[in-house]
Amino acid sequence: MHVSAYKQMAIMIASHVAPRFGGGKVLDVGARRTNPCDLQHRTLFGATWEYWGLDMQDGENVTVRISEGDPWPDLGPFEVVISGQMLEHSRQPWREVQSMARVARPGGVVLLTAPFMWHVHGHPDDYFRFTGNGLAELCRVAGLTVLDSGEIPLPKKRHVDAYCAALKP
Repeated sequence: MHVSAYKQMAIMIASHVAPRFGGGKVLDVGARRTNPCDLQHRTLFGATWEYWGLDMQDGENVTVRISEGDPWPDLGPFEVVISGQMLEHSRQPWREVQSMARVARPGGVVLLTAPFMWHVHGHPDDYFRFTGNGLAELCRVAGLTVLDSGEIPLPKKRHVDAYCAALKP
């Protein structure tokens, strides 16, 4: 994951997680580290957090492996569910967000980042781009209350990411 998406996740954690929780369980959806130089979400959570990583492929940071299209196992509940730069790789991102909402506890927080303007890239495939409003709508349809959403322009590049923070009622 690139630095700006990692920084945006850190900002959302400071704004929406830290005031609500001092620890608990966090689920990182799309957790597999694909490059040794990649930044990792797990470093944003301290010792008071039990980190779980979910991905379609085995690898570093992966606790639970799923197959695309299969229902998620009965995980959670989680105080925090995060997904950074993964939704574009799902054939049905709306189902992924619905699953995130399902495993979040009531009062839990769901944090998303995804590309808006970015080159096509695999891992293994690339299907979608999102605006902040698009991520917010995915959250609303999944029954979440949107706290914040928008876009993050990347300095000196023509790339833009989107983000959304939402709460499970």
